[in-house]
Amino acid sequence: MKDNINKFFSKLNGAFVCAFVTGAIALIILFCCSERNNPAMLILAFAAFGVGSFIGFLFGVPRTLQKAATADSRTEIQENTNLEQISDWLTKILVGVGLTQIDSIKHNLYILSFQAGSAISSSGKPSDANTMFAGALLVFFALNGFLVSYLWTRLSLTALQKQNLKGDMLEQDENDKIATERVFKQLNHSSDVPDIRVDELYEILKRASGRTISEIYIMVVNFRKANWKKNDECVAKTIPVFEALILLDSENNYPENYSQLGYALKDKKHPEYMRAIENFSKAITEFKRKEITNGLSMIYFNRAICYINLDREFQQGLPSDSDSRKRIEDDIIEAEKDSIVKEMIKSSAEITRWKTVNQLNEIN
Repeated sequence: MKDNINKFFSKLNGAFVCAFVTGAIALIILFCCSERNNPAMLILAFAAFGVGSFIGFLFGVPRTLQKAATADSRTEIQENTNLEQISDWLTKILVGVGLTQIDSIKHNLYILSFQAGSAISSSGKPSDANTMFAGALLVFFALNGFLVSYLWTRLSLTALQKQNLKGDMLEQDENDKIATERVFKQLNHSSDVPDIRVDELYEILKRASGRTISEIYIMVVNFRKANWKKNDECVAKTIPVFEALILLDSENNYPENYSQLGYALKDKKHPEYMRAIENFSKAITEFKRKEITNGLSMIYFNRAICYINLDREFQQGLPSDSDSRKRIEDDIIEAEKDSIVKEMIKSSAEITRWKTVNQLNEIN
């Protein structure tokens, strides 16, 4: 099969060479042997060849296959396909006009041949012979130019595009591999090895594809969920990754990055409750802006626990002040809108103790 394809393209290359050589030889013969106005013939031949080449190029411009956007795709730089769109637009116009205006085209071609025949005549006077000669000259070199340009565009330009695309794909695959390996190394390094800097990880991730970014996000979330109860040191390793993902998402299209960072900050060995609250609040704001309700109750539940742990009065065994109490009550009310989270609240030792100290049996 591969040999047949190679033979086919070899024949096309041969046709390309033959078309170009035939046109060149014909031009030399006409220029040297004709008794007509040679400079005028040369200009007409080159003009017809140029017009035919332009049309052949439009018909031969290769198409770029665009992948459909997916829900987990991230912002990426795409190829500029304006030339393909213009080519498609113009070829449709040319074909449409050509099919509907055949009689008009024949008439205009005769007028053009008549005027060109006068131009190439040594006496400057029109004649049937010069008109036919000029018409044949224009048609021959226009077709020759079309064939040469079309074959070059389909063969050479397409091959160049495929080569460039292959190089881009190899580079993208390498960038994806580096990003995945670096995140995996961050999650699994020993405790005596420092975490990767967020800015360094950001530079690595921004060169990765949207699909790889989504896979990394899922990998890190699963890693955090698998370790938040039994290994709080591992939870801390996810923090730089979530911070880099937030930097990567400059338009806040993925607010779950904030909530996941909040969970990691809350559940690590030395919790950072204030930073966790800031990220939970940012996640809530972005979820509401995007009118997404799935997962909000869990965020409210975890933010309430952070508020409880930062409540100085409660930590001393005293009832919370009015502001702290309202913040915690409001979050618990929002969290209980989800039946699963409501059961988690009932089994939460921190919230149960907080309700007891604040003499709250049920929050309405």
